[in-house]
Amino acid sequence: MEFDRNGKMVVLRWYANEIAFRGGGNVRFLYEEHGGQIYPKRILWSVYRLEFEYENRPDPFAVFLMGNRIVTARRCRRMALHNESLGEHTLMRSWSLDYETGIHGTHSFLKSVTLSGIASKRRGSNRRTLPR
Repeated sequence: MEFDRNGKMVVLRWYANEIAFRGGGNVRFLYEEHGGQIYPKRILWSVYRLEFEYENRPDPFAVFLMGNRIVTARRCRRMALHNESLGEHTLMRSWSLDYETGIHGTHSFLKSVTLSGIASKRRGSNRRTLPR
């Protein structure tokens, strides 16, 4: 993350774009920016793709980093793992995140994570919610 400080670019945070392994494999990271905050959007490796979906927070907050206002106004609502080698229907599993709001609506707290697995047509799908 960079900001212009009197005509000079200042690096405030580093975000990995790619990790390369000696054997030839790599992992790529893609991000999106919203309100000065950087959110992971997609992680790609081999035949896999992990996508992040966000929603607006009911409790956005701001911090200041070297005089720059950075607003955290979004929270992850779902992560979806895809396998590109599966053809047309690439979704393998997803994690849905459910939140609850604390006293006076001031903070979001993670309430549960629902794991949904997509299996073959003959086996159907599986769904687990934590905590039980």
